[in-house]
Parts: sequence; structure tokens; C-alpha cells
Amino acid sequence: IVVLNDALSHLHSWLRGEEDWHKGDTGLLTREYFKREVYEAHYLPLVKRMAETFHNHPAIFAWDLMNEPTLFFRRKAVNNGFEGFKDTAVSDGDRANFFTFVKDAAATIRQFDSLHLITLGLINSGQLGLSNQSLAFATDVFAELKGHLDFVQVHFYQKSAGNDDIWDEENRSTVDARAAQSNNMPIVVGEFGSMSFANDRIIATKKMLTRWIDTHHAALLLQWGFM
Repeated sequence: IVVLNDALSHLHSWLRGEEDWHKGDTGLLTREYFKREVYEAHYLPLVKRMAETFHNHPAIFAWDLMNEPTLFFRRKAVNNGFEGFKDTAVSDGDRANFFTFVKDAAATIRQFDSLHLITLGLINSGQLGLSNQSLAFATDVFAELKGHLDFVQVHFYQKSAGNDDIWDEENRSTVDARAAQSNNMPIVVGEFGSMSFANDRIIATKKMLTRWIDTHHAALLLQWGFM
């Protein structure tokens, strides 16, 4: 899976010329980036060049439009809240800009590449604007993006030192699995991993794989090693 951009600022893996869109207190690409006049400057030319150059490459399974984009930020709070951050609202305009970003990027790839799949590296759809993510919201998100994305992708990790069965963001990801099924789209776990402080990482991982293969019908699961 070839990732075409990264929303995480601390990795410094942004595109040349896009540094300013990573400056902020969230550690993430700002939501203003998803306005067409911004991403068409550096991002779309890269997408075009990559798709044009590697459209027949046999090592590529899918194009990932961006790693872990987030509209639902946690900004530093005046009063110390959850880890000193507070949630910020996402407007319908913010989401509309983001949907247009996805559609423009996918269309750019399809100009040159009809072979490879296209996906988006979401942690889950809750990153696009609801603190209490709902099945209806997730279903609407993927209905909007169906035809532009070939499969739904989620990311989650086992981060609880006390319970190997607790995987951070897994509950939200199961909502996306149901929403994907409602839209007749495959679900792929694009990132998962068990942390080093787990009681038994092998058993924790086996249980998770069983849940996602047997219950949620994941088409593919990609492990990011033992963390």
C-alpha cells in the first residue's frame, strides 16, 4: 500500500512546501489543508506523478490517499482536561472540503491507473467529526465516498497494560466495519499492533484476529509489528 501523504506532523514526513500546514498545537495537518486551493499546489501534482509513473507496477496493491487524516482535533485546553486537550467542532463545510479532497485525489489517480485499488488511511470515521461516533454517521461517510474508495480502512492498537482484550479505537472501528458492510465495501485493518507491556501479545493478537476475521469479515489485516 503506497501512502501518498501523512497527516502526522511529528514524523516530519510532509510534502516539500507543506510545512506551514503542520504548524499548530494538535500535532496534525490542519483542516484548512483540505481546501482545494491548498492541496492542489503540492499534493495533487505528486499524486499525478506517482500514478502516471507507477500505474503498472506489480508491487503496488493500493494507493492510500493519506495516513490518518483528522478533522476532529483535540486542541490544548485552558483548563487541564483530558491530557490537557479539548475537542473542537467540525462544520459541514469542513467535511465537504475533505470529501472533495478525497474525490479529487481519487480522480487524479484514475486518470492514469485503472488497475490498483484506492483507499484512505483513516483511524476510523470518528476522526471526521463526531466525538460519539454513530453507525448512521459512518454509513453516510462511506456512502459519500463509495465509488471513489475501493475499501474502508481502519487503524487500532492494543495499548492497555491491564487488559489484553482492550484495543484503542477498536470499538469505533467495529462501527466502520458495519458501515462498510452496509455500503457493500470491504473492510481492511490497515494497521494493528500489540504493545510490549501486554500480558501475552500472541494471545491478544490471536483473539483480535479471530474477532475481525470471523465476526467483522475483514478482507485483510496488516500488522505493524510488536510495538
